[in-house]
Amino acid sequence: MILDTYRFTFEKSGILLRAFSSKKEIELAKFEMNRDQQGSLKLGYDYRYRKEGEFVLSFDVEALGGRIVAAAFSFEETAPQQWACRIGCVQGHEINMGNLSKTVQKLMYGLRPKAFVVFALQEMVRNLGCGTVYGAGDAIQAYRRKHAIHLQRWHAIPFNYDALWKETGGQQGADGWFELPVISKRKALSEVKSQKRSQYRKRYKLMDEVAEKTARTMGHKA
Repeated sequence: MILDTYRFTFEKSGILLRAFSSKKEIELAKFEMNRDQQGSLKLGYDYRYRKEGEFVLSFDVEALGGRIVAAAFSFEETAPQQWACRIGCVQGHEINMGNLSKTVQKLMYGLRPKAFVVFALQEMVRNLGCGTVYGAGDAIQAYRRKHAIHLQRWHAIPFNYDALWKETGGQQGADGWFELPVISKRKALSEVKSQKRSQYRKRYKLMDEVAEKTARTMGHKA
């Protein structure tokens, strides 16, 4: 999969190759959230995620200290010229992540940060021509593997990946990977309680803006 990832990177060139060859993260999109706060998506590499993926897509809010959450991923050629993205992990970085996540969720009109970064990654890889997206379930997470020195605080992550993938429309396979939709699923406004419809409209408008800016950065029309 590592070899497939780099072959895919050089074949596609563009944003992936820039991120591969740059020592700094590449900004994919900058957008405005609630209360005039600015958020951004950045693509790059992070040594801390070397076991989970070759690339990292991060969601940053500078006013709140920088990186909020990040997803590590790689690419695999599942059949000739048929590419899949495999998401190895989705993690926050702040010590006070629980409270921070709630704060950011309010800024994003109720959209949880981890669900947002998965949505952003779906948009990015779809623009790259990936036909399938997978998320690693709890049973096959890298942190569950045996380590020469096992430290509970490093190798135990209190997060339910299965629930995240199911929330984003994923279906679990026998190998422990969840197949996710390439296009993020949305509730119809008619299914949303009337008092929350305004919030959902603003949320979807934000998501559309991110999708459009991501496509533009990657050289595609939204």
